[in-house]
Amino acid sequence: MPLHVEIRVNERLIETVHIGRLERLNSRVQTSQYVVWRDDEDPHAGDRITFAHKYDEGAEVCVMKALAALAESSP
Repeated sequence: MPLHVEIRVNERLIETVHIGRLERLNSRVQTSQYVVWRDDEDPHAGDRITFAHKYDEGAEVCVMKALAALAESSP
């Protein structure tokens, strides 16, 4: 199930970020590969932004890792 994160300042939407797991979940403690993309990007494009995350760490940690991966990929 993908995560959809809206980033807002007051009521103004700044950006929407989507996060999805790239492989089937076999264990909650297994490290899995995830992909993150902005609303205007294609998640199936060849230059995907990926990061590693353990399901058991929770959604908040997943979002933090996704935002960090986006920041690292920005020029």
